[in-house]
Amino acid sequence: YNLGLALQSPAAGQMLIHSPFHSASVRQSLENLQDDWGLPSTPMCIATSNGNPFVETMASNDLIFHATESFLGYDYVDISLYTHPGSTTHENSTPENLVIFNAEILNSEWSLGEPLSYSHTAWSGANLPSWNALPGSYSNHLSAFQSALELSGIEADYCANQSLFIPTLSALDLALNAEFSTNATPFNDVSFEPASTGSAFHCDLTSHLDFLNDWIIDGKPLTNSNAASFQHAYLGWAFPQKKFIGTFDLAPLGTLEVGTAEANGSGEWPIFDSYISTCGGTVSIGAGGQMLIGDSIDGGNATLTMLDGARLILNEGSSLHIGRNSSVIMAANSIIELNGGKIVVHPEGIFSQEANSQVILNGSGEVQLCGVQSLWKSGGDLLLLGQDTLNITGTYELGMGTWNWVGNQVYSFIGEHAKLDINHDGDEFCNIIIPENSGHLFQGTGLIKFQKTNFYLSEASTIRIQTRSQLNDCTFSGTDLTSLVELQGRTNWVGGSMNNMHLFAVCPGVASFKGESIITQNVWIETQGNGTRMNGFEFHDSQVSVTNPFPLSWIQNCIFDGGLLHELPLFSIKNSNHPFRCESTNFSNHNRGIEIESATVDLGCSEFENMVEAMHLKMDGVVNMMPPNGKNHFHDNAVHFKLSDAPIPHLISGNNWIGPCTDASILGTSPLETTDSGGSLLLSLTGNFWPNAQIGVPLIVPSTDVQSSLDGGSIQFKDMLPHLSSCLSDDISEDANVKIKGNLLPAEESSSLSVFPNPVHQWLTIDSFTNQGNNEVSMDVRLMNALGRKVFECKMDHGDSKTVNVESFANGWYALEISSHHQAPQIFQLLIQHP
Repeated sequence: YNLGLALQSPAAGQMLIHSPFHSASVRQSLENLQDDWGLPSTPMCIATSNGNPFVETMASNDLIFHATESFLGYDYVDISLYTHPGSTTHENSTPENLVIFNAEILNSEWSLGEPLSYSHTAWSGANLPSWNALPGSYSNHLSAFQSALELSGIEADYCANQSLFIPTLSALDLALNAEFSTNATPFNDVSFEPASTGSAFHCDLTSHLDFLNDWIIDGKPLTNSNAASFQHAYLGWAFPQKKFIGTFDLAPLGTLEVGTAEANGSGEWPIFDSYISTCGGTVSIGAGGQMLIGDSIDGGNATLTMLDGARLILNEGSSLHIGRNSSVIMAANSIIELNGGKIVVHPEGIFSQEANSQVILNGSGEVQLCGVQSLWKSGGDLLLLGQDTLNITGTYELGMGTWNWVGNQVYSFIGEHAKLDINHDGDEFCNIIIPENSGHLFQGTGLIKFQKTNFYLSEASTIRIQTRSQLNDCTFSGTDLTSLVELQGRTNWVGGSMNNMHLFAVCPGVASFKGESIITQNVWIETQGNGTRMNGFEFHDSQVSVTNPFPLSWIQNCIFDGGLLHELPLFSIKNSNHPFRCESTNFSNHNRGIEIESATVDLGCSEFENMVEAMHLKMDGVVNMMPPNGKNHFHDNAVHFKLSDAPIPHLISGNNWIGPCTDASILGTSPLETTDSGGSLLLSLTGNFWPNAQIGVPLIVPSTDVQSSLDGGSIQFKDMLPHLSSCLSDDISEDANVKIKGNLLPAEESSSLSVFPNPVHQWLTIDSFTNQGNNEVSMDVRLMNALGRKVFECKMDHGDSKTVNVESFANGWYALEISSHHQAPQIFQLLIQHP
């Protein structure tokens, strides 16, 4: 009765082969008792014990028994037994000859409820041979256990049959001085027969022969050599000893079930643990087949662990399903190949990659995160080596789950012509989480597309993308400036937001970083050595710094409201050999608006208000506010223009409105020589509007304080013809330029195209922003003169930029027509005007 309970006792030896053959209620009772006794829920070793278990053993234990057995390199048996001396602190104990407790029971006819009576207690040497043959000795038990293993075909490697007697109460897990109680022991029947009868086994191992045979012999891995079927295979509690999968080829349209209700059998079962082994462990799921890890909604639960060196191949149309409360764990150096197959993570399922595990794509594949509670926990590698496409999707009904990038070794390679497409349908948002001190490196020359993706970056987390990337309606949420997104490949981002993070873009080339309609909060955007084009941004408490930009870089239709740090400007640019265009952009509510150093900014149709310094020009910092630029509005700043050994702003005929200020319109120093070396110099800033000015009435520009950095002389300014013109007025031809879209069609029909500059002298740029609803591949571009004669034509792709040299065309008006197969032509009126 309840021998299984007795075997869980430490004194009975912790047989420690966890039996699944009990019913659910008995198994639960076992687990409760194990909890009460403080034992592990799953045994870990086979051990013997003797002496008082409450006396700590100080000496190292001697090996008394060892047996191993393997099958095709798989070690399915490894048993080691050690001695457990009773007391090493007794005065008669020596390192070679320890002593044990010995007692003789007077009332040998004892029955339950009676106290135990001893004639005497004494310590005696362990070398007394008379103890070896006693039924309670571990020598007797060891012989029985060795015989049981031999009948199963397992030979002992080592057996030191020199035993110690196990005292009766110790065998019952009671302290030697404890009062006996039937409730304190897992045995319901206890016999204290005299030693001479030879039958007082408190643990008879012979009854476990069938169990040992089933567990050890029938527990071989599922392989091609022993599979009952290649169409349907099962691992579960119905066959609990079979937990490993070796090399196995599931037939096309076949099913391999692990821990499902079908594989477990009737009843309620705990999570079934299974493994793909390393001994040539390659599991191939045939075309159209499926591997089920647990049930998708209700039923069985399972964990599949792919050990070091294991490989799982999902062929065309096949799938790996990870059910509810189930998981697949990829250990280091394990591999999953998607050869046209897919991984489906159901709600509350987990797909986990440890560092240096690999998911390899050959052709096409998919990872489907079904429901917001599904999880892909990635700490390993994702490899798209050739013309491969991996789609990471969700389901319309349940939404899309979470992709966690854990650790500092998360790596993805996107090869030439390969594409990683995240949430390409974009029905629900995908969540990507980067914990603290984690990151993800994307390398290669392929393309990554993020649609409706939320990125959550923790402190000291990094996303580094060295491939081409497209982002549509994406949000990046960080913790502080240690949350870093680094873009080292060409990037096109339309729609979304950023907050509490640092964006660093560094990729050589024209228009290598393009962004449109993005909102930022507490963000530092830094670009170095790339082509920067930002349109329709809203910068709140943020900063943009541009260094060494490529030609044809610009920022337009943006709003800067408040800065990131008081001492830093809202927008800074330095070390540029090409003019940077800034137009239709508002700067407000900060210490400093724009800072220019060793660079030129073409500024048009922009507004500066409520700042200490609206514009700070440092050495070789040039701002060009003359036609075709100009029409800027400065008002309610302390200083409109601060000069630090910088050129005077280019304002002539710019129609700029320089409004009221509290300190100075122009303040600082400029490297100009004044008359008589230290005298005064009067310069013209004609064609703008100043405080207290009247249109057409000459005036000295008020509120200026500028000195020569060369000789200390005073520099003053005069406007001979004050003039005021807004960007939306039609009094001069420059208003046909990109500032007001210059388009003959309504603005909403042409919002994805930008043509500049207009008038154009030499190089005309055509910019196309990707429209999510536009599936066109290419557009036709034609340029026609005033007589309707075509003088130029070409093709360009949506989302690209095109530069056209118009130097060979005559001055005059032209019509630029841009059309595609399914959309009406868009026509821009263009003025070519050579100097």
